Amino acid sequence: MRSILWGLELLTAAACDGAFGGRGGICDQAALRRAAEATDAVMTAWRSADGAMPDYRVAVRGLREACPRLPAGFQSYLEYSVQPLPELRGQGFNLGTPLRDDPEALRPLRAHCPGLAAVLGSLATRPASERGGALYDACDFAGIGLFSRTTVPDTMADPQGHHGHALYLWLVDDGAAPEVARALVRPILAGTDTTLEVFRDLARLPAARRGAAPSWFSLDVRVALDGVTANSKRLVQLEQGRLAEADHSGGLIGAVFDTLVEEVDKTRALASNSGHTPERPRIVIAADPRLPWATVGAVAYTARRAGYDHIDAYALAPDPLHPLIMLPLYASGEAPTLELTLTAASIVLRCKGGESTPALDALSAALDRCGGGPMRLSVAPDTSWQRVIAVATELAGHAAVVELASPQETVR
Repeated sequence: MRSILWGLELLTAAACDGAFGGRGGICDQAALRRAAEATDAVMTAWRSADGAMPDYRVAVRGLREACPRLPAGFQSYLEYSVQPLPELRGQGFNLGTPLRDDPEALRPLRAHCPGLAAVLGSLATRPASERGGALYDACDFAGIGLFSRTTVPDTMADPQGHHGHALYLWLVDDGAAPEVARALVRPILAGTDTTLEVFRDLARLPAARRGAAPSWFSLDVRVALDGVTANSKRLVQLEQGRLAEADHSGGLIGAVFDTLVEEVDKTRALASNSGHTPERPRIVIAADPRLPWATVGAVAYTARRAGYDHIDAYALAPDPLHPLIMLPLYASGEAPTLELTLTAASIVLRCKGGESTPALDALSAALDRCGGGPMRLSVAPDTSWQRVIAVATELAGHAAVVELASPQETVR
C-alpha cells in the first residue's frame, strides 16, 4: 500500500510540475483556486438588467495576487487590454515587455503550437476578420477549450487570441488545474473586447434577451445622461438627459448632424480612392436605458438624415462572457406595409389585417400574423430607451423598420 501511495505522490508531483515540463511553483495554487472561485461568483451574480459591464478585472486582481512573479509578457496584457482600461496619459506609453519578447511566457504555447512563429507571421497577409480563425485552427485552440471558434469575437484587443491562450497554458504548466485556469482566463479574454469601451462614456446600457454580435467596423454614438459623444468628442451637452431647445430643430441635432455627415463623406471618399464600392454607412447607438426617446430618437433621426442606411443599437445580453450585442433599429428598404406606434404604456400595430394592441411578449406572434415586412416606427417622446430596445428585440427577424418618425411627431 505504501508503495502505491508513493507512486501516486510521484505522479501528482509530476502533474503539478506542468503539462509541458515547466518548473512550476510560481503561483500559490490555493490562492489561485480562491481567485477562480471569486471570479466565478462575480460572473454568476452579474445581471444584464443592472446595465453595467461585468467586472472582468476581478480575475486580473486575483491572478496577480496568487502569482506575484507572473512573467512580464503577461503584465502589460492584463493591465492595458482588459476592460475597463486605465488612463494612459502620463504613462509615457511604456507598456512593458510585449508577450513576443518573453520566452518564458510563450514557452508552453510554443510547445502546444510548434509552428507558432510561422503562423503569426502569415497572419499579416490575411484580412483582419480572418486572422483569429486562422490562428485558432492552426494552433488547435479548439483542443484548449477556452472558447469555440464561432464565439471568439473579432473585436478582441488581441484579435488572434494568443495572449489569453498563452496565459492559460502557462498557468496549467505552472501547476494550475485546467478548470481553475479556465475560470480565470475566459473572463480575461472576454474583457479584451474593444467594443466594451462604450462604457467609458456610459454608466449603463439597456438589457435585451438576444441580439447579434457587435462589429468594430461601425461608428458608434454614445448618449449618456449628460451628453452625446462621437469619435471621443462631446458634441452636445444634455441636462438630465434632455436636449436644449437650441440644440435641435425639426427633430435634427445640428452638431451631431454635421459630425455624422463628415464621417459618411470620409467613408465614401476612402472607398472611391481605393477603387472599392462604398459600403452602406452604418452606425450604432449606445444609450443609457433611462433616456427618453425624445433624446435618443433625435440622435437616430439625425443619423438617418445624415445618410446612414443602417442604424443599430447596443444592448446587454444575459451572457457575462459575451454581454454586448447589437439590435437593428433601422435599415433602408421598401416602403412600409406595417406601422407600429409605441408609448410608455401601449403598443399599437397596424397592418392589412387591421389594428391590434399586443402585449410585448405577444408582439412577435402578432407580426407573424400580419405577414411581417417593412415597418414604420413611431415612438412617443417620453418612452424610455429601455422600452424601445425591448420592442426592437421582438421585431428582429419578424419585421424591419424602414422608416423612423420624427421624435417630435405627435403619437396618437
